[in-house]
Amino acid sequence: MPLGDQQLQLQHCLRLLPGKRMACRALLGDGPVFAKLAFGPDHQRHTRREAENLRLLKGADVRVPEVIGVHQTGDVSVLLLEWLPDAKPLEVHSLTAGDVGVPVDFCDQLEKMFAAGFMQKDLHLGNFIVAAGRVHVVDAGDMQRHTRIPLARRRDNLALLCAQAPLAGQQALMDMVLSRLARHIDNELRLRSAVHKRLLVRIRRANDKWLRDCSDVHAAEQDDANVFLERGLPQDERSQIMQLLKNPQQAQPIKQGSRISVYRDQGWVVKHYRQASAKTRIKQRLGIHPAQRSWRFGWTWSLLGLATPRPAGLKLHGDGSAVLVFPFQPGERYSEMLAQWIDLDAAGWSRFHWRAARKHRREVSRFAQNWSQFVERSDGRRDSVTREGSE
Repeated sequence: MPLGDQQLQLQHCLRLLPGKRMACRALLGDGPVFAKLAFGPDHQRHTRREAENLRLLKGADVRVPEVIGVHQTGDVSVLLLEWLPDAKPLEVHSLTAGDVGVPVDFCDQLEKMFAAGFMQKDLHLGNFIVAAGRVHVVDAGDMQRHTRIPLARRRDNLALLCAQAPLAGQQALMDMVLSRLARHIDNELRLRSAVHKRLLVRIRRANDKWLRDCSDVHAAEQDDANVFLERGLPQDERSQIMQLLKNPQQAQPIKQGSRISVYRDQGWVVKHYRQASAKTRIKQRLGIHPAQRSWRFGWTWSLLGLATPRPAGLKLHGDGSAVLVFPFQPGERYSEMLAQWIDLDAAGWSRFHWRAARKHRREVSRFAQNWSQFVERSDGRRDSVTREGSE
């Protein structure tokens, strides 16, 4: 890509929002840079605004990569930033365990942003990196600027930060916020309530996006089918998955049921939902086909940090049948197998606690009845699992 008298070579895509933005590691001449490309309507204004915000943040002593320049080429706006060679993503464990330097520095950057009147509308750890042990802000596109940020707005912004962390780290992140950013919290109970509400919104939005083209999933029509693939797969894995979606029977059979067959091919497990009927076609249109459930909740639970093999490919045929491909996870004993959820065909979610609890009790009872066939006593005879023991 020509930029003035130099050539910009895109090397590796770091983040993609289809049709809108892309962040890449690139070469400008012989030097590495962090390139942010914006497309579509209003792309020039977005790039200029982010460059201006980064300069203002730097003026407020917030640590950001140096702005190298803003360029326009065709229908693409390019923001070039300093490349930090040893940069790593900021993760929850970096803030809640080990060296206190990173959490102290992270909170210091947030304090300075609030003091300067800046608040990220989509505050999450992915907007920050750690380089040379210091936290940098790398996303300033969607920012609000205020003369003074009300206390309730700051609390809600920090609640958003906690809600967008993996479930396993949310409590530790909230504890860090309450201890190190207490002056931005008017009430602990309100913070926890806001985190819960934000989390429900996050789950609902995540469930809605996995069956369309988005930053994590590539969606396309192929013949009389809709195909969904994980973005960023290596080309060899992508080709292998496409072959399995086209012809699942080429893999080694594991289970042959009346409606579902399961196969294994090297590092992949393939579920072939063979039933093709008016009922399954209607379920596909409503988005409640078992293959769609497994695909959506596999992605959502992985996003939340729950142990599950995230699906890599899904093909929905026009006749109501479907094929799902996900990574093979080796299991040993049944106690270890329980550490991962591997069948999400009947997974569900509700924002009403009583409804989720009722279904959970029903499914636990069903699980206990089914699991009894796999439990053996020391004398080799099969023993049953009590409901209380299973819970």
